[in-house]
Amino acid sequence: PGEDSWYRLAEPVVDIVIRELGEASKDQYAGVADALNDYLHNDFSGAPKLEFARVVFRAHLLAEDDIHRDASLALASDLLSTAERMYHRRDYFHAVEYCREVLCQRPRNYDARYTLVRACIKLGDFVEAGEEIDKLRANGYLREAAFLTGFLERHRGCPREAIVAYRAALQRGYTGIAIQRELAQCYLTLDMVGEAKTHIDRASRNGYDNPYVVDLRIQIATKERDETAAVEGLAVLEALDEAEFYHHRRSTVLAAFGKNEDALDAARSALEEAGRPTFAMLTQIAVCEIRLNRLDDAAEHISRLEREFTNHNRDIQIGLRVQLEIAAQRYDDALVLWNSLTDKSLLVHLVLRRNAIAGLLSGSLTQGRRVSLSDELAELDSRLPGYYDVGYALPTKD
Repeated sequence: PGEDSWYRLAEPVVDIVIRELGEASKDQYAGVADALNDYLHNDFSGAPKLEFARVVFRAHLLAEDDIHRDASLALASDLLSTAERMYHRRDYFHAVEYCREVLCQRPRNYDARYTLVRACIKLGDFVEAGEEIDKLRANGYLREAAFLTGFLERHRGCPREAIVAYRAALQRGYTGIAIQRELAQCYLTLDMVGEAKTHIDRASRNGYDNPYVVDLRIQIATKERDETAAVEGLAVLEALDEAEFYHHRRSTVLAAFGKNEDALDAARSALEEAGRPTFAMLTQIAVCEIRLNRLDDAAEHISRLEREFTNHNRDIQIGLRVQLEIAAQRYDDALVLWNSLTDKSLLVHLVLRRNAIAGLLSGSLTQGRRVSLSDELAELDSRLPGYYDVGYALPTKD
């Protein structure tokens, strides 16, 4: 190989070498492990870390002595720590890679499987996430499996199913801020503000200055049309959280109180600060652009959202398309899309239907259809008295 490149032997070649020369001895495996360790510690120079780690891992295990066995355990711990760092940086693809490598060597490692499930969910790989949750359940981690099932259902866009799973986790003894804030977020999505407050109060007992908790309090204040409390919460969030998350939440608050140009500026700042914009960030900038009739820009951001988060919150993605059609005055198309929503009972979705029907009634219709739609509009208005649409309730980091 050249100075900065490496070669890998194809498996058929490896098989031939082993057949002709025999398997390496334990001492030889130990020598390979030690030499690679020295190289990686002294001259990393861009080496492919995960690939080399796999070789070192196998060499340590095949050496079959206490020193190298302990080294393999330490390496597994390092890989898991790296996976968790990748997860928190939102580099979910590499988090999955590292977790899988740990599980290849330590199939019953709980922490690796737990992180793997969360990373798969963030990537929208719900099938693998479900399979890994089943493995946790089979290994006796019932409360953890219930919590992760709730996490999976929320990202699917099924808050009611998520609440059922989270409550099962609580009954089995799952505790901490995370489950309380998750429940609060689900109840907010369903416009059940009282229940959301209950769980946020419980989360606050363990850390009021947690940015997730502060973010939820801002969302609640916004839902309750308390601009002063929302702005005060933003000042706290700015000191606690990263810039992109602060700008995103600031955008949602500004938009909720009708300051749409400023909201768009804040949404743009969130995207500029974020190396990997979250689902919520792309949703918010599209909403701002629709409200300002920048429909081509909104369409681009919705398409990006659909590309990068294929399986996430499908109802929200459909809802954005409905908003886009309404803004473009394609009301019949908006209703066709609306009919594909999974949960049509959410207030935010009823508002979309009301707006599409109101748009249709502003044009020319047959008398029969006008009467039918007028009756439906009156019925929807009666179900939405005083409801102010502040958009979808989404965690900043989703």
